Amino acid sequence: MKDIEKQYGSFDFADEITKSVHNSDCLDIKQYRKGNIKIFKTIIKSEKNPYGKEKGNYLSLELNDIEQHRDYEECKQILSSHLRSLINCNIKKKKPFILVVGLGNDDYAPDALGPRVVKKMNATSHLIAFKDISVKTKVACLIPGVMALTGLESASIIQSVIKEFKIDLVIAIDALASRHLSRLNKVIQLTDTGIAPGGGVNNYRRALNTKELGIPVIAIGVATVVSSSAILYQALQHLKEQMNLIYDQKLLDELFNSFGADLVLTTKEIDQRIELLTSLIADSLNLTLNPSLYR
Repeated sequence: MKDIEKQYGSFDFADEITKSVHNSDCLDIKQYRKGNIKIFKTIIKSEKNPYGKEKGNYLSLELNDIEQHRDYEECKQILSSHLRSLINCNIKKKKPFILVVGLGNDDYAPDALGPRVVKKMNATSHLIAFKDISVKTKVACLIPGVMALTGLESASIIQSVIKEFKIDLVIAIDALASRHLSRLNKVIQLTDTGIAPGGGVNNYRRALNTKELGIPVIAIGVATVVSSSAILYQALQHLKEQMNLIYDQKLLDELFNSFGADLVLTTKEIDQRIELLTSLIADSLNLTLNPSLYR
């Protein structure tokens, strides 16, 4: 193994770029706290960067305990504020048409974030004709399913909808992979760079971004899985720091090969956490897109 970073496991969060590969010419990370919520603002400045991430802005919210009403409300307001800012930066239209896409597999809890958020959304594109209903944003919702079930790329389905209905912006929601076990079900990332479905678990599908779809794409995701290789790497780093171990490359290769580097793991309470997190994201979106219809 020439580069241990490559064995660390794929990850979707820009704020998890390790210090060993920080390059101030390409990367800017700022961290601050609002109440019980830790906020990371990450800017990747160049398309050509050593991190394998898209150029753009990333916001991560690390949650302490959103089961507490105060933390839930605070996180909802922060998400809504940043969503509104991103939408306003990308669309100047008075009443834009936004497509909210739930990526993933509703039958598998760690991958069900996107579909379950969409099921809690207020779709409003069909309400425009009713004069007694105040619609700020035309919202349509789509659950394209997974390729194993549909035989189609999500990007192809979404492109067709964009073309047919003249969509102005896509908001894509998906489950993400973290490098850190402690962050599972506790971190939400919001970015204007779009998303590469399956990228965090090395199961890449066509990217959903401005280049591919031809319109702005905002992506929202939550850390729901971590690879076994990332857990092993963390354990080795801890031992190295505590016992001054020196890595032997051959031994490391054997360890990663023996302990299932391709396994993807989640937590036992994933069903309960997904229910709470999907409500939080859907509430934030509904509040942002059509506040008068938000309940």
